[in-house]
Amino acid sequence: MKNILLWMIHASGETTLVETNACSLDEINLEIPSGVYTTFRTFEKTKVLQLELHFERLEKSAEILGHQLSCNRILLRQAIREILLGLPDQNYRIRLSVDLETGEKKFYLALEPLKPIPAIIYKKGVKIVLIFDLLRETPQAKTTTFIRKADVVRHQLPPGVNEALMTDPKGSILEGLSSNFFAVKNGKLVTAGEGILEGITRELVLKSANLLRVEIILRNVHIDELASCEECFITSTSRGVLPVVEIGETVIGNGMPGPVTRAIQDHFQQLIEIETEQI
Repeated sequence: MKNILLWMIHASGETTLVETNACSLDEINLEIPSGVYTTFRTFEKTKVLQLELHFERLEKSAEILGHQLSCNRILLRQAIREILLGLPDQNYRIRLSVDLETGEKKFYLALEPLKPIPAIIYKKGVKIVLIFDLLRETPQAKTTTFIRKADVVRHQLPPGVNEALMTDPKGSILEGLSSNFFAVKNGKLVTAGEGILEGITRELVLKSANLLRVEIILRNVHIDELASCEECFITSTSRGVLPVVEIGETVIGNGMPGPVTRAIQDHFQQLIEIETEQI
């Protein structure tokens, strides 16, 4: 199969395969009308995590932009399931987008084979960098226009860098291009509580932290605090909980994933096993 496949999902639930030259899910959004989107992954080919929340996020994002949108859950689930059943047995990364540009509110579904991050990366952690000249115009809305801006930055990242963190003009860390950011300070979990896109994986991580009795502080971490952070990690649909051991030139903690991060990783994996559902 091609690396990237794209379908239009009609109001009837029928699907039409659309020709595309895109090489990534982000490039797909250069070929379809602007709007809102959500991205999720499959488990055991046809299982997903919190799909209902993804539909809700589409509707909320559209509302923030001044559009009324109602996702027909039954038809969308059926369409996604039938598409997956016709594909090879593996897991996929899926992007569901809604056209808000033409007024037709068409749904587009793009997918690519999921490329799991090697287990050794989760054990060793990754390097990320800071950027200071990109912000979401509407932080709570997941818009395709932001994807296009973020994709430009992503293609300019140095080799070996997994993600870029956006900061506000005062040096407060907001979130990554496609992730949420967490730090551990004095054993407490610190993450931005506003001015960000509150990812679905982020919410599950906060749930894990609560169940593990890790105190949560909702505030921005300032770049000047990074040297005193004991641990850091980022979260997203495709990454899960990914430890961060270096931000720019700053080594985090002892340069290895710490105990709080590892505990949350383990508990998050347990939540996945419990909360995944058939589409």
